[in-house]
Amino acid sequence: MRSRFPLALAAFALVACDESPTGPDAASSAASAAPEASVVFQTPEESPGPPFWAISGNGGFIPHDGTWAAVPFVREPGCVPPGQDLLVLAAPAAFGCTLTVEGHEHWQNGPGIDPAPRQTKYRGLGAVPVVFARWSEVQAATDAGLTLSELMGLPSAVIGHADRYVETDIYGVSGPLGPGRGMYKISGAGTLEDGRPFELQVNEVLGEMQQVRIAFGS
Repeated sequence: MRSRFPLALAAFALVACDESPTGPDAASSAASAAPEASVVFQTPEESPGPPFWAISGNGGFIPHDGTWAAVPFVREPGCVPPGQDLLVLAAPAAFGCTLTVEGHEHWQNGPGIDPAPRQTKYRGLGAVPVVFARWSEVQAATDAGLTLSELMGLPSAVIGHADRYVETDIYGVSGPLGPGRGMYKISGAGTLEDGRPFELQVNEVLGEMQQVRIAFGS
């Protein structure tokens, strides 16, 4: 990791705004927004990537369709320290763990000046781990944080690996949509450990779940 990436990276956050419009029009607008950034860093060649292991570290964000929840890991789960809360930012500890994704980050000025990138886009490196569990069980388990052992200990928990994974984030603290106007888009597909195929589609806009599809094959 290069020394020019200070702990300011830990300010990554997806900030919602209740007064912002939501719905399909907002989703379309968010998806088509240009990064409008003057600095681009390649991940991991020029940037250590996000300061967490799973996307739940970004403000406790856990996609769910009301029945199932999905927790994609952008870093190898085997590197998560015992007792680490997966719902919080974890810089600089997370930076020492291998990424399961690569891509690029758009910044207005750069780390140390901006609190977070304006936009990031990552793609999987071939086998992005995704833990699925019943949403009701995840909700009950997250009252006081969520460790990897707690997540994997849920009765319904099953792990899959996405051989196709694309993730786009527009950050509400510094993104091109303006303060409080963040977006998360995920498209992934792969195979569960029991051999069944799965598909994951997430379109989260302005802090609200707009569209989430979690499907398992037979």
